[in-house]
Amino acid sequence: LRCLVGSEMCIRDSLYLLEGVLSLEMGERSYVLYPGDSMQLAKGNRYAMYNRTTKPARVLLVEMPCEEACS
Repeated sequence: LRCLVGSEMCIRDSLYLLEGVLSLEMGERSYVLYPGDSMQLAKGNRYAMYNRTTKPARVLLVEMPCEEACS
């Protein structure tokens, strides 16, 4: 996890799709994730994940308080 120097954007959550296909929505943007894809999610961004298939999906989600990530 990293902090962008000179920016208020602080990365706090990181996810990695292990299996299946997921739709990820952040605000007005949407993404389709496939096995091996990863995303870093900034502090304060709300997001939702949906499995729109009939097959299982597995995600590794690493959460870290932003203060610790950027200190």
